[in-house]
Amino acid sequence: MAGCQAAHSHPATPHEEPPAPVPMSDAAALEHSPHGADLLRRVVCAECLRCEPSERMAIAHVARNRALSPGWWGGTLAEVLTRRGQFATADSPWCRPLLPPPPPRADGREHWSPIMVAAHQRARDEIRAEVDGVLAGDIEDHTAGAVYFHARRLGTVWRHLTEVPVPGTWRHRFFR
Repeated sequence: MAGCQAAHSHPATPHEEPPAPVPMSDAAALEHSPHGADLLRRVVCAECLRCEPSERMAIAHVARNRALSPGWWGGTLAEVLTRRGQFATADSPWCRPLLPPPPPRADGREHWSPIMVAAHQRARDEIRAEVDGVLAGDIEDHTAGAVYFHARRLGTVWRHLTEVPVPGTWRHRFFR
C-alpha cells in the first residue's frame, strides 16, 4: 500500500453546497453499522497510512462530518465510506486487513525482525486509537467541519468551496 493516496472525495456538482455539520451529541449516532468503525480504520489506512497522525484524524473527521450531515454522500458512516468515487474505494480497502502484512523481504529471508513486527503492530494500534477517538468525539476537529478533501498535489480543484487552513506539511487539502 503506498503512502498518502489521492483522495476521491468529489462534490456531486460544482455548485452544490454541503449541509452544515451537525454537532455530535452521541457517538452512537455514527454507528448505524456494526462495522462502521472498522470500515473507517481501513479507509484511513488506505487513504493516508504514512501521513502524520493529525492528518489521519482529519480524514477520519471528514467521514464523521459527512455521517453527521446526511447528504448525497449517504446518511450513515457505512454509506459515506462505501459511496462509489469517494475515499479510497477503488480496490475495496474494507476488504483488506487494516494494515497489510509487511512486504516480502528483499534478501529472501522468510521472517521479519521482532522490531519490524512490533512497528507494524504499533501503527495498527495508533490508527485504531485515532479513529476511535474521532468517532467518540474526544479528538478536536481541526478541519472546522470539512466534508471534502483531496491530495495537495492536485492543486486547486474546487474553487467554489471554502478551503480550511491546515498545516502546509499535510499531503491533503480540506474544504467545506
